[in-house]
Amino acid sequence: MMIVPSPETTAENPVLSEVPGAPRAFPGLIPRRRFLEWMTTNNQAPARMICGGAGYGKTSALLSWLFERDQGDTTTIWITLDANLKDRGAFWLLVLHQISRAGIEVDPELERALRESEILTSLFPTLLIKQFEISGPMLLIIDNADLGADTEVATDLTRILDHVASLRLVLTTRSAPGTSRLEHRLGSLVVVSPPHLVLLDPGEITEMASRNGRILHPTDAQRLHDVTDGWPLAVRAELTALGSDAHAATAAPGTATRALGARLLERFRTSGGFSQLRRRTLAPTFSSVHLDGPLRDLLDELVEIGLGWWEDAPYRQFRLQPVLRGLLREEYELAEPQSAKAEYLMLAEMHDARDEYAAAFDAAVRAEAWPTAIRVYRRHLLTLTSRPPTAVLSVRRVPAGAQRTYPQLAFAVALDDFANGRRARAVRGLAQMLQRIEREHLTGRRVSVEDVWTQAIITMSHRLLGRHEMAGSSLRRVHRMLERVDDPHSELDPAMSLFLSHGALVSLLGDDPEYAARFLSEGGVIAPPQTSAIEQSRLYGIRALVAMLRGEVHHARKLLDIRADLPLAASTDATYTGLPAMIASARLWLEEADAVRAKQTLENTHTHAPTTDLWPLLITAAIQVHWHLHGAESALMQLDEELATREGRFSDDSVALVPLTALRMHLLLSQGRTETARQVLSASPRHGSRRFQLVRTRLELAEGNFQRAAGRATIGLRSAPGPRERQTFALFGASAALHLGESARAERLVALVVRMADEHGVRLPLTSVPRADIDQLLRGYPDLLSQLEGFSTFPPSADAAVRLTPRETVVLRTIVDHGTVAAVSAELSVSENTVKSQLRSLYRKLGAGNREAAVDAARHRGLL
Repeated sequence: MMIVPSPETTAENPVLSEVPGAPRAFPGLIPRRRFLEWMTTNNQAPARMICGGAGYGKTSALLSWLFERDQGDTTTIWITLDANLKDRGAFWLLVLHQISRAGIEVDPELERALRESEILTSLFPTLLIKQFEISGPMLLIIDNADLGADTEVATDLTRILDHVASLRLVLTTRSAPGTSRLEHRLGSLVVVSPPHLVLLDPGEITEMASRNGRILHPTDAQRLHDVTDGWPLAVRAELTALGSDAHAATAAPGTATRALGARLLERFRTSGGFSQLRRRTLAPTFSSVHLDGPLRDLLDELVEIGLGWWEDAPYRQFRLQPVLRGLLREEYELAEPQSAKAEYLMLAEMHDARDEYAAAFDAAVRAEAWPTAIRVYRRHLLTLTSRPPTAVLSVRRVPAGAQRTYPQLAFAVALDDFANGRRARAVRGLAQMLQRIEREHLTGRRVSVEDVWTQAIITMSHRLLGRHEMAGSSLRRVHRMLERVDDPHSELDPAMSLFLSHGALVSLLGDDPEYAARFLSEGGVIAPPQTSAIEQSRLYGIRALVAMLRGEVHHARKLLDIRADLPLAASTDATYTGLPAMIASARLWLEEADAVRAKQTLENTHTHAPTTDLWPLLITAAIQVHWHLHGAESALMQLDEELATREGRFSDDSVALVPLTALRMHLLLSQGRTETARQVLSASPRHGSRRFQLVRTRLELAEGNFQRAAGRATIGLRSAPGPRERQTFALFGASAALHLGESARAERLVALVVRMADEHGVRLPLTSVPRADIDQLLRGYPDLLSQLEGFSTFPPSADAAVRLTPRETVVLRTIVDHGTVAAVSAELSVSENTVKSQLRSLYRKLGAGNREAAVDAARHRGLL
């Protein structure tokens, strides 16, 4: 952990003198982004209740909100309840005092009624309402509002809110949402914040450290968040420890948090229910049923001081503050390890029966019941691997020995590392696992469920490691094994869609969308309604990506529309499982000539872009977007930068590089750099790839070799499997026929181009030939032609290609080396007039007016 003094320390915040009754703001006050957003969203509610246990920082969160808030003409007063203010008269006298401090006149009759009557008269409610009506817009903050839940103060507040529209209430409570008596009394007038809004995220922890004179590295802030659960009281304890004994805190982060928890629990250790509490904290919550007296009394005490709370859904259950629960759980595991493991095993079975799969897996891991953990993981793998990003799976607790013995657990750990951006760790884990399990060759004619699982893990591991060729061959082995596996109890059914969908991604990374489509089709991969929304989202995203790469744009749009209607969290698109859908969506926007929307869609992938194994597909989409927005030259530079950052993740002959190499050549051809494009093609180890047949055909067109282009287009069209390839080869053939004067052939091929556009919605390939060719070829199809107005990536015409004689090429290169006409004349042993004549020819061909411009143009066209 790295922490050093900050070069700047934040000055102490000023006293909130404009808010009568507000506590003094203290240094290091941190705005809670999520809390501020919630307060703003609900600013029209008559009452807002801020929930959070002890040490959650509700008061400091409200102070931060007041600093950020535009007060306008609203008067704000702050009341902090204590035991004395539970009295109705004392409470309202203090409120009137603070109103007076704010410069608002107090009704003398109301004040007299409070001071002179031992029992308030029936006129008091009317006078109170009148006072708030004449006071104008007012915000009344009541801190520690639980103390007034059962008093007449709550009745008065409810009555005022019913009658005075200009009053707003903000209340703080230690109770959980739905459990506060004050919340029930206010009813529909109040909106309640979930407690996690006032917890600190890693960024806020970093800011808190900075404001207290420290610079905290982001990874260390994440570690502090993990050990404190974002509990502000514990975060402050950790930061204090870092300041006073940085070496000890660095060596053992979380020590201060455990010490804090121990101090808070100390007063309860002599309670008769403490030992039962410690055992029951093995589970995240426990039911209110069968609680004996001592334990019930202890729970009531914990709730009263905000260290635990009752939840009502789906059944009444108690939840202890997470850091304290972790501390008690550790104590029990150390004191009675065998009993704890037995309890965990029972919890695993209970959670599994309730379909609480993550909790079941966690309990099995803590019980060290590895076969049970594997069974839960295999049966519910889809749910566990496509969980929301906030739901942590406890695979990191699986020890190295268990991972060596059980490859499926090693895979689970590595897959979780990939999903959370820990790529280096994941790569090491997968590589070690493969070394162990690939020594055992699967032989014999009988295939077991375990064999399929092992081979599927091998396939997915090769894919995640970027070994695309090995993943492809392993995938075909899985395919054959699935056809003859002996699975009488349908044990593979729950994981089948995962195998097949991962297989589709392997095929896409192997530049074979056709095999991916066939794999999904033959496997019958669907998203059944009973599966989770996240898993359905993942499957629809993969199917949409396969469809887009094949050119089935209409079908991809339908799949993405279905996905969009799923009940998903707003953050789902930015998760690891959302990547295929985002790539498909970006390509869909490109098909509609909307590169701006495509770029916005890809912004969801930024978190996982540096670590995802799908980077070849992601880069291809991102560079195409860049091409449409900034031109081919800038896109080519961006492509080189992207590949440089991933150097070492692939070999030069990797099949994953084929689409990127093809994209490079298309970018070159769009700049008229035919010579460089041909050099790239010749240098590619996989220059015989099917995809390069398209590039060769386009290259022939760009160089004006129309007869050869027509022949290549005819051959390619015969074997083109998907709509995108068929349309592209047909378009190239039509362009070549146009230049050869073969109008009937051109019209026949154009009809196929148009049919692909109508049936499948694919249009992007139409920008692969010069705009003049498209205008002439589609003159009989004005609707389709008009749809191309937004595209900006048409290449130069074939007649714009520059062909230099060998002598002109020598002169050009000599200019670069020697510059002046005299120097070139001397170098080539020819007269200066001859050099000048050759230069005039060069200038004409390159469209240049001088030597410098000629050199620049030659470089741009790839002639140097």
